[in-house]
Parts: sequence; C-alpha cells; structure tokens
Amino acid sequence: PAQLPATVEQRGQGAVLASLPPGEWTYAWIRDGAYATVAMAALGMDAEARAALDYYIHAESGRFRDWSELASYSMPEYQVSLVRYHGFGVEETDFNEFGPNLEFDGFGLFLWALRQYEQLTGDTGFVDESWGVATAKVADALVALVDPATGLIRKDSSIWETHWNGRERSWAYTSITAARGLCDAADIEQRDLRTVLERRLREVHAARARTDDQNALHRGPPASETTRTGKSSSAVTTTSVANTSPSHAMRTNIAKLEPGVGVSSAASCGARVSRIASSSTSLRRSRLPLPNTRACASSARTAHGNARASATTLSSKPDVSRSSTTPASCAATYWLATYASPAPAPR
Repeated sequence: PAQLPATVEQRGQGAVLASLPPGEWTYAWIRDGAYATVAMAALGMDAEARAALDYYIHAESGRFRDWSELASYSMPEYQVSLVRYHGFGVEETDFNEFGPNLEFDGFGLFLWALRQYEQLTGDTGFVDESWGVATAKVADALVALVDPATGLIRKDSSIWETHWNGRERSWAYTSITAARGLCDAADIEQRDLRTVLERRLREVHAARARTDDQNALHRGPPASETTRTGKSSSAVTTTSVANTSPSHAMRTNIAKLEPGVGVSSAASCGARVSRIASSSTSLRRSRLPLPNTRACASSARTAHGNARASATTLSSKPDVSRSSTTPASCAATYWLATYASPAPAPR
C-alpha cells in the first residue's frame, strides 16, 4: 500500500467531464469528449480543444486488455479508454449483473476528432506530435477489431451500454464511427505522405539541376569543333541521380494515393492493395496481414455521407458486396496509406 503523504501523478488536465460536482456523472467519456472537442475547435477555442485531445493521448490506458471478456478478441495494445476516465485520468468502467461495459466506438471518434481539430484550427503540429501513438494504439487497434467474417467491428457494448455476458452486439454506431475514423486516419497519413513526397521531388529537381550544370562544364566542344579536333561529343561525362530519384514503385504508389482515390473512395481497393503490396520495395510493417479485401473491393464512399445511425443491430453476416462503407473497407484505405507507402521522415 502507498505511504501517506504520497504524490499522485496528475493526468486529468484537459478532460471533458459529463458533469461537475456535485453532479453524479463526474467522468470523462471519450464519446462526450470527442464531440465537445470538435465543437470547441469550431468555436475558436483552440487551446481547450488541443488540451482535450492531449488528455486522451496521455491518460491511463490498456487496463481492460487482458480481461476475460475480451480473451477471444486478442485485444491489442490501445490508448483510448474502452469506456471512460475517472479522477486524474484513470481508465474506468461500470458493472451490473451482466458484467462490464466495454465499448469500441471511442477509437473511431478520437480519430475523427483529431482530423476535425486539424482541419478547423490548422494546427498540424499537434497531430504530427501525437500521430505515433494515434496510429499504433488507436487506428491499428481499431483495425485489429475488424471481424474478418463480416467486415464489421466485433461485438461490444457501444453507445447503448448493454454490458456483456451475451448482451454485446454488432452495433451500427460502433462500425459507423470506425469507418469514419479510419478514413480520417488515412487522410492524416496521406497529408503527411504528400508533404514528404513534395520535399523529395524538390530534392530530385535540385539534383537534376546540379547535374545539368556539371554536364555543361564537362560537355565537349560544339559540333564544328568536334569535326576539327576529331573528338566525339558522346564522351561527355554525366553524373547519375539514381540515388536521389524516387523509385518507380514509389511513384506508382503515389499515383494511387492521390486525393479522391485513396481517401474519399475505396472502389476496387482490394486490387490496389494487392498491386501496391507486390510492387512496393519496402513495406513499413510487412508483417501486418492485408485487410478484408472482399469488403474493401466494394465502393466505399466517405462514411459520413452514407451512414445512417440507428438503434438496431446489423446483421451478423451483411451483404458486403452492397455495403458502401464498412470498417474493413476503410481499414484497407488506412492500411494502404500507412503501410504500403514510402516511409516518411521521422517526426
């Protein structure tokens, strides 16, 4: 036991509470916080919105990973709470006769809020600073929760707080937030990728300009001089820029990652994943399996334009060929942007 007086690490700065004392609900739900963050960013409260997102990045997490309720899910490491926070950023849930609440919608909501914050405030620096955790412990965790049999997020308690022990369901709300969040994650990754590529292309153009200057210095005399001296202009010395030019595979990959192809649409995404995976010379995390390309191959328009949230559950085996946007299709888009692309420079 702790010896008093003791020091408690403060991780509560920036938390958005459901109510203030003496109210009953002095907890910080990720769901409430995500909507509040976007609202604050839209109202010009940039510092408050950033503090809220920073809270989720640094609060305690992973407490429920090894719980028996999630044993069959092989729960990966995660950062955003599966339910809510208590006190100084301590991950917490509630129980009843049906067991705990374990909710997966917070992952997608956090990614959506992060992208909205970036767009509304123009603050790309905070997103860049947080992206290592956001991609490894939020987006990747969400991809790991996609059920390969359905293309949907695995059963959870969701926004309806149904608890567990047979009451968990494949809720529409969880899968909708997952699809939207993963598409937003792909947006962020591609924004970073485009920045890296623009820098690389500038370097290539500069290298080619230097090569032209060097060639001009080493170039032989004009044609009339060649005839008079007998020297051939084919002996001109050239300098290769092969080491500074992007590979053909990289240029091919980028062509497939232009806006409107990789983000707002995932039509024929499965085929693109296969092509890029076969042509890419260095996958950043080749150990990751390809996502559900059957679901990915369906036309995946942006989730917010198609999703109609309802309180009813989805079929356990939906007709994926008719599904316009699924977590699996957006997982493929996110995977495509994050792992089948040239690795950007360290942040």
